[in-house]
Amino acid sequence: MEKYIEGIRELNLGKKIAGGSCSDIYLYEPGIYFKHFNEDYRDLTDKINIEFLETIKTISKIKNIPSIIKAIDIYRSRLELFGYTMHKIDASALENISEDTLIFDLIKAFEKLKQEVRILSDNYVKTEDIGGDNILYNGKLYLLDLDLSLVNKEYIPDELYIKTTYSIFKSLLIKITGKLYKNDGLYEYRQKLCLGNSDEYLNYFKKLMELCSDKSGKEIKTLGDVRKAYQKIYK
Repeated sequence: MEKYIEGIRELNLGKKIAGGSCSDIYLYEPGIYFKHFNEDYRDLTDKINIEFLETIKTISKIKNIPSIIKAIDIYRSRLELFGYTMHKIDASALENISEDTLIFDLIKAFEKLKQEVRILSDNYVKTEDIGGDNILYNGKLYLLDLDLSLVNKEYIPDELYIKTTYSIFKSLLIKITGKLYKNDGLYEYRQKLCLGNSDEYLNYFKKLMELCSDKSGKEIKTLGDVRKAYQKIYK
């Protein structure tokens, strides 16, 4: 919902939680954060910023995507965009999750998130800049900071789905392995996933774990185990 205010001071923002090139995050009320956009994104006489606002509005209206963090209320004036409220998620950024995380728990969460990516893609959302800092995990996977996505009904949903799922997969894989090597026997499988010739991500990770288990001579279960084995084998 769009809410019109004269200026940001009307909102009495609380403690600053985080900051970045696009925005600063504040505690707005219990369980709710406020994302306050930096100056470059506020001017609504700028066509690019109007498109930016329309993307935020479009994503906010998509139903049945609880794992994709979106705007609750969008605050603006006639000529300026201030930011929006969003639900607080108690989860760790992907790059900070525990080495003891079970790989199958992480991958099952990915399989569930893929269902929401399908809905997002069917609404013609082309995601941008998906990486470890905008993927959260607490037993479930979440996407946030999709404001710089593009929305266009001329996009092909299947292609959007392939692009977004592979981007998430690549972030997960780099976190798990530390660094990828073409000689690991799975390069061609990754290419099939990248091109959309396969959607069998779960099978890929099973093969990765089997490979690391066979090569290391012990059962591999956790993120830390896979990274140590993979790097020892291929580095």
